[in-house]
Amino acid sequence: MKTAMKTKMKQGVVRDTKYMIKFIWNLNKSLVMLKIFMVIINAAQLAINTYYIKIIIDAILNFNEIKDIIILICILQIISISVYIISNYVGKRIIPKKEYIVRNKLQNDFVKKAMEQDLANYENYSFYDNYTKAIRYADTKALDILNILIKFIGSAVSIIFLLSLFGVMDYILLGFILVTIVITLVDQIKSSRCSHELHEAEESINRKMEYLKKVAHHRQYSKEVRIFHLHEFVIKKLNETFDDKFKAYKKNNSKYWNIKLRVALLNTLLVIPAVLGYIAYKTFIGEFTIGDFSMIFAAIFSISNHVSSMLFTWSQLQFESEFYVSKLRQILDYKPLIEGTGNVDIDPKSIHKIEFRNVSFSYPGHEKEVLSNISFIIEKGCKLAIVGKNGAGKSTIIKLLLRLYDVTGGIILVDNINIKEYKIEKLRDIFSTILQDYNIYAFTVGENILFDEVVEMKREQIYNALNFVGLDEKTREFPHQENSYITREFDEEGIELSGGETQKLAIARAVARDTAMIILDEANSSLDPIAEYQINKKIMTSLSEKGAIFVSHRLSTTTYADKIILINEGTIAEEGSHSELMNAGGLYHDMFLMQAEAYDITKKIKKYE
Repeated sequence: MKTAMKTKMKQGVVRDTKYMIKFIWNLNKSLVMLKIFMVIINAAQLAINTYYIKIIIDAILNFNEIKDIIILICILQIISISVYIISNYVGKRIIPKKEYIVRNKLQNDFVKKAMEQDLANYENYSFYDNYTKAIRYADTKALDILNILIKFIGSAVSIIFLLSLFGVMDYILLGFILVTIVITLVDQIKSSRCSHELHEAEESINRKMEYLKKVAHHRQYSKEVRIFHLHEFVIKKLNETFDDKFKAYKKNNSKYWNIKLRVALLNTLLVIPAVLGYIAYKTFIGEFTIGDFSMIFAAIFSISNHVSSMLFTWSQLQFESEFYVSKLRQILDYKPLIEGTGNVDIDPKSIHKIEFRNVSFSYPGHEKEVLSNISFIIEKGCKLAIVGKNGAGKSTIIKLLLRLYDVTGGIILVDNINIKEYKIEKLRDIFSTILQDYNIYAFTVGENILFDEVVEMKREQIYNALNFVGLDEKTREFPHQENSYITREFDEEGIELSGGETQKLAIARAVARDTAMIILDEANSSLDPIAEYQINKKIMTSLSEKGAIFVSHRLSTTTYADKIILINEGTIAEEGSHSELMNAGGLYHDMFLMQAEAYDITKKIKKYE
C-alpha cells in the first residue's frame, strides 16, 4: 500500500514538473536554454576550482621553475575569472531580466485563468481553498519548479565532472563515496519528512492567523473593531493560533535536530577520519600525490554535498508538487462550463424579448430548489419590478439571466435563442447591472464609472451619468474632480463617500453604459426612500427606450413599473401591474400598504413628484 502511494507520488512529481517546464518553455524558450547553459558553466567552474589546488601543489613539489608556476597560476586564474565573468553576466544580468518578463506573463495568465472560473466554484470549499493558495503564488511557483529542477540537474552534472577528476577509480574510495551518499540520503529523507509535517501542520494555522491580522488592520472591520472593543478578543485568538503553531514547531524541531546531531556525530567520529586515513595511507605509499590528497578529499565531500543537494531538490519538487503545482494545474487545466462558452453572436443593443420558461434552480451542493417552475416574459423597453421578501429568490433570477449560474431545469431565451448558445461576453453586454453586493474600487471616480482610462472625450459621458444620480456637483468639488481617487488606499488625497453616495456612484456606472437593459438588484438599499424613488423614477421615465429590471423588497417605485412579479418561496405568487395587484388584494397589496404606512410613502410621492 505504502509502496503504491510512493510510486503514485513520484509519478505525480514527474508529471507536475514536466507540466510546469513545458508551460515556461512555451512562454520563453531562451530562459530555459540559458538556465541549462548555467548548469554547465557552474559545473565546469567547480571542477576547475577543485583541480586548481592539485596542479599548484604538484607543480611546487615537483620543483618546477618559479616562473613556470607563476605562468601556470596566471593561466588557471584567467580561465577561472573568464568562467566567473560569463557565469555572473548570464546569471545576474540576463536571466533576471528574462525571469521578470516570464513572471509578468505567468501572473497575467494565472489571473486571467482565475477570473474565468465559474462562479459555482466559489461555493466549493475544496476548490476555492486550492484556488486561493494557487493564485497567491501564481507568478513565482512555476519559476520555482524550473529553478529547483535546474539545481537538481546542476548537482548531477557537477558529480559527473568531479568523478572525472579521479582518473582510475579506487574501489575503496568508491565505497567511501557510497557511504557518504547513504548517510546523506537517510538525513535528507528524515529531515524532509519533518519539514513537510511541520508545513502541513502550519498551513491551516497560517490561514487563521492571516484572517485575524486582516480583521485587525483592514478597513472593512475597522469600525466594529473599535465599537465592540475587539482588540483583546482578536489578540487572544491570535495568541491561541501562535501557541498552536509553536507546539507544532517544537515537536518537529526536536525530531529534526536529533537527526542532524546523529548524522554530524557519525561523520565527525567515523566517516571523515576513515577517509582521511585511507587517502593519507595511499599518499604515504606513493599512489597519490600531495595534490591528489587535497583534491580527492575535497571531491569526495563535494560529491556527497551534491548528492545531498539532489535529494533535497527532489524533496523540494515533491513539496512544490503536492502543495502548489497540483493546485496551479487544477486552475490552469480547468475547463469552464459557463465562462468563455457559447458561439452565437448578438447585438447587445437590439434585443426584443427575454423569456424564462419553466425555470428551476438549486445552488451547487444543495438539493433544495431556490426557484421552482418560474415563467415570465420581458418585452423590449419593459420596466419590470421583481419584489418579494428577503431570501425569496429574487436575486437568483438575475444571476441566471446573466449566466453566472446555469438553470437546473427549464430554459432562458433571448430573442427565442437559449442563452447558453450566445457568446457569454455578448450576453452580459446586453445589461448594465448593479448587484446588491456591488463594489466601489480604490480607483478614480471616472475609472469606477468607465472601468477604463479617463480621457477628455469621455468626460461628458462621466458627468452625464453623475448628473443622473445627483453626484455631478459634488464630484466637481473634489481635489481632482473625476480623477480623484476613492478612499485613501493609494492616494492621501483620496475622498471618502457615504454609503448612499457609493451606491449612487454604482448606479452611475450602470447608467453610463449604452446597453439594452438596466438591472438594479437591490442596488438602492443604502439610499433613503426619497432618493431611491427619485432615481428609479428617472430610470423609468428618462430611459424610456431601455428595458429595466428592479429587484427589491422595498416597494417605493413599483407604481411606475410596467409589470410586477412577486416572488414568494421560489415561485411567482402574483404578477401584473401595480393597480392590478392592489385590486387583487393579495400579498403584494398587504406588503405595499405596510411599507406605505411605515415610510408614509404616499405623502412623499406627492411631495417629490
